[in-house]
Amino acid sequence: MAKPIAFLALLLLSACSSDDDPDEANTERDAEVDAEAETDAEQDGGDDGFAILPETLLLSGTAEAEDGDNRVECHFDGMIEMLERAPNGEISGVFLGEIIRNATIGEMGGEFAPLVGGPATLTPIADGRVELRFVGDQPEDALEFWLELEVITGDDDGGFHYSGDWSCAPGLVGTPGFVDVDLTAPGSWTLEPAR
Repeated sequence: MAKPIAFLALLLLSACSSDDDPDEANTERDAEVDAEAETDAEQDGGDDGFAILPETLLLSGTAEAEDGDNRVECHFDGMIEMLERAPNGEISGVFLGEIIRNATIGEMGGEFAPLVGGPATLTPIADGRVELRFVGDQPEDALEFWLELEVITGDDDGGFHYSGDWSCAPGLVGTPGFVDVDLTAPGSWTLEPAR
C-alpha cells in the first residue's frame, strides 16, 4: 500500500515543479494586462473617461462668393496648442493663425489679412454640435467680419475631428486705402489633430 501513495506523491511533486518561476510568470502576465489597459486608454479614454487629447489641433476654413463683377475669397489657417479639457468636455487652448479676405471689384482688388492669437475654446452643445471661439469676445460695434467669426458652430465628427459652416463678412467697406465689397461669402471649416 505504501508504493501507490509514494508514487502519487512523486507524481504530484513533478506536476508542481517547473522550470518557470511562478513570480516571473505573474509579473509578465501583469505587464501584459497593464499594456493592454494603456492601449485601451489611448484608444478609448484616459483616467477621466475622455480620449487622450492630441498635442495640437489644426484649424482651416475657406469661403467664396461672387456677384457680378464683385468677388470675395476668404480663408483662415492656424493651430490650437497647449490643449486642456474641462470636466464638461470643453477643450481650451491658445490659437495662433491668420484670416485673409480678398475682395475684387472689377479690376480693383484688396486684401484684409489680420493675424489672430489668443485663447480658443471648443464647447460641446446639444446633439453632437460644438461652438468654436478663436477670435475673442467682440464688442457690439465691431466690424461685421469679426462679429460673424466670434462664435462658429459645427459638428463633432469623432476622433477630435470637427467641421461646420462659417460666413466671411465684409471687413473694411468704405475704409480709405482698402478695397472691400458688401458681400458675405459662405464657407466651411475643419478642426482636426495635426498629423
